[in-house]
Amino acid sequence: MLKFNVLKKSLLVISVGAAFLTLTACSSTGTGASTTGANGGAGDNGGVQTSGLGSDNGLSNPNAMVPGANQRYFFDFNQSNVHQSDLPSIKVQAQYLISHPSASVQIQGNTDIRGSREYNIALGQRRAAAVKDILRLDGAQSSQISTISYGAEKPVAMGNTESDYAQNRRADVIYESH
Repeated sequence: MLKFNVLKKSLLVISVGAAFLTLTACSSTGTGASTTGANGGAGDNGGVQTSGLGSDNGLSNPNAMVPGANQRYFFDFNQSNVHQSDLPSIKVQAQYLISHPSASVQIQGNTDIRGSREYNIALGQRRAAAVKDILRLDGAQSSQISTISYGAEKPVAMGNTESDYAQNRRADVIYESH
């Protein structure tokens, strides 16, 4: 049993390392910087679209910065850093919450399918917390914001391509009342 666990962990490390190398080898050098999130790292978006999946599941385009509208923010692989390009949209949502004290949001953290269930739940929670922290820093009240992590339980893209994974690495800001 011990040998199996060691082998399993070794394969996981090799798989994650290979995925990381693949991502870094294929990424373009972007100019968008990220803010430091719960895991303390920073970096660019690796060429992945960080906003604007359109209106899937009732979520609007974060770049549109529509006050009080559901929003979706994307994350890099294995990261909980909020992209610099998403800060203006989050600020608009914070301003809406400030001016509408009865409004509340639930931030739903999500991951792609890579990683254990426990790891993905924790990563999804860090992603939700990162968005919540920015809303709070911009003036929204903690009582208006709840967080939940779904890990890999609620994918929006069902495939196994990097593009599918990128769409699933997100935090959804869902307005519960206005």
